[in-house]
Amino acid sequence: MKKLYTFTFLFISGLISSQITSCFNATPVCANGSLISNTTGIPSEGNLSCLGTTPNPKWYIFKSGLSGAIDLQLSQGDNSPSYNNQDVDFIMWGPFEHLPDCTSELSFINSSIPNNILDCSYSPSSTEYVNLANAPSGKFYIIMSTNFSGQSGSILVQQTNQGQAGAGSLICDYVIIDDQPSDRTFNVNGATSFSVTTLNASSYRWEMSIDGTNWTPLNDGGTMPGISGAFTNTLNLTNVPSTYNGYYFRVSASNSGDYVYSKISQLNSTLSQSNFDNELFSVYYDINSDAIFIQNNDETHAKFSYKLYDLNGRVVAIGEIDSQVKNLSISNYQSGIYLLEVFNKDKRLIKKIIKN
Repeated sequence: MKKLYTFTFLFISGLISSQITSCFNATPVCANGSLISNTTGIPSEGNLSCLGTTPNPKWYIFKSGLSGAIDLQLSQGDNSPSYNNQDVDFIMWGPFEHLPDCTSELSFINSSIPNNILDCSYSPSSTEYVNLANAPSGKFYIIMSTNFSGQSGSILVQQTNQGQAGAGSLICDYVIIDDQPSDRTFNVNGATSFSVTTLNASSYRWEMSIDGTNWTPLNDGGTMPGISGAFTNTLNLTNVPSTYNGYYFRVSASNSGDYVYSKISQLNSTLSQSNFDNELFSVYYDINSDAIFIQNNDETHAKFSYKLYDLNGRVVAIGEIDSQVKNLSISNYQSGIYLLEVFNKDKRLIKKIIKN
């Protein structure tokens, strides 16, 4: 016997019409219903679980409020107000303690993690039902739907058991990143910035990585580069050294315990890395003596100055090179990455030092 439902719902901000389909920009779904434009002309994500193909994928995210059963209805079409004359299929992942990292926490992207697919349907129907038997409170879930026909239309997402005995609920006050940071270019010793726009975020923290895997939280201050906005939605860098070429950046946006990481963006230099002949100096780090050796190969033995910076751009050592070999002990410094600047009024060289 078919079930009959009575719906009362409020469309969130009218029709959500973005063609963005990335998991990073998943559309929030709330208990009162969401009417969302579908996507066309978007490549398939491939064969995922029960889905033989995933043409024109659209991404959604929701958070459970009250614990209990959550039943959602997804329908797709261009026949307002029913929106149910175009085939729709779906797959759902979860639960997640926080907004999921789309690059590592969905099982089809990273096969090394446990399978976290909760529901999946592949049928010719224009209406699908997503069922969570007992959703715990405060968990996040990701849904991806498809548009097999490739025709323009809308997707109507509704909770069908809202207010019933034993039903869970959905809430929408979690952090969403609307616009992700993009890759940036910079001129050596110039300035650049990364920025995001968010919904419901109350705090931010930018991080940097040299390999895209190991991350260092940033703080305001420093001179090379100068860093500001490390705790805002816009990170500003000034006096960016050439050694920052290829570095990665991301931001964590949070609110009352909920947080989400942005996409990873990369910084790339537009100019050559040095205005200084590298052969004038030999710089190396000796792990046994825990010291940096700077050898002046200039036949004139001209006097040079040096500065050593940490990754936050703070000067941690400063001095002059007035002999052929300078021994700079860093035994009292923490392990990590440092930037050594050697310079005079005409020339300048920057080297990256990795202290183990």
